[in-house]
Amino acid sequence: MSFRMYAREISPPVRISLLVVTLVSLGICSELKVRVRLSDGLIGEEILDANSENDDITVEFKQGDGTHITVVFDFKRHYADLWKVGIGLKASCQSGVTVQPGETSHLVEEPVEKDVRIVRALILGEPERGQNQYQVLCFVSRLDHHEIIPTEFMARLRQLFCDGILQKNPHLVRTAEEKRGVEHLHMDMAVNVSHAGHLYTLIHNLCKEAHEGFYTRTADTKHWLDKGIETIEFEPLPQTVDVSGLQRCPSTLDLWQPCFCSYHLRLEWLPCLLKYCRSRRGAAGRANPYKCGIRSCSKGYRFDYYVPHKQLCPWDEET
Repeated sequence: MSFRMYAREISPPVRISLLVVTLVSLGICSELKVRVRLSDGLIGEEILDANSENDDITVEFKQGDGTHITVVFDFKRHYADLWKVGIGLKASCQSGVTVQPGETSHLVEEPVEKDVRIVRALILGEPERGQNQYQVLCFVSRLDHHEIIPTEFMARLRQLFCDGILQKNPHLVRTAEEKRGVEHLHMDMAVNVSHAGHLYTLIHNLCKEAHEGFYTRTADTKHWLDKGIETIEFEPLPQTVDVSGLQRCPSTLDLWQPCFCSYHLRLEWLPCLLKYCRSRRGAAGRANPYKCGIRSCSKGYRFDYYVPHKQLCPWDEET
């Protein structure tokens, strides 16, 4: 019996069920999953997803202590609606950035590249020590395009893993070919979440719970302004020179004293570069380069920022 004849004998409800099963089967492998050895020595799983429509890449993993890390690399060219709020910043591309609380800047909307990296950490607390059940940190900064391959190539890489071409052994623990150093980011601006209701959807969904832990940098804010993107409402944080006697949190004994906090994380496996090979010499005698693979990297991040009391920085302890 042919498939066409068989299909005519299938009742409509069964056809719908088969269609659903088929669609689900096609969508099973929608993410790239990579087993890695985390910094604490445990084996974890990174989940990498490329959204071609939004032109962004998401990396997620869970640390041994239960902390859930989400990193989004947003490349998309978009109209100037990255931040849609009134801001406490007065800026000029010629004169630089000056902070003038209460003033609002209105910029012309033009197509620009966002170039945004969003790092979100959902950290489990210890209620018995007076901490909340969990705390959310969000760090928004400028994206370096050399950190990760473009979205279109990540989508192709994911498909190669899904097809089993690159993932012969799903239990293999992968090690990055290149171990990059730690990027040190001094987050000197606190984002006011309560006035961020019009932040573009991606940041709003990721960071809406970061009520006391949403940060960015003056330099990145100026870059986005120079690109024609409205920025966020923020409060400049105290600097070391501004607060006499301010210490790092590990050296601060009083839980309710202000201090400088640090948060560290490392992405153990990222497809960071495209590899190029040379083809055999053709009739013209020239060898043309072509894309023939990816190079994997690991990279660390350290975020330093001010907290009004040490209780908001329980993970930063002397080692």
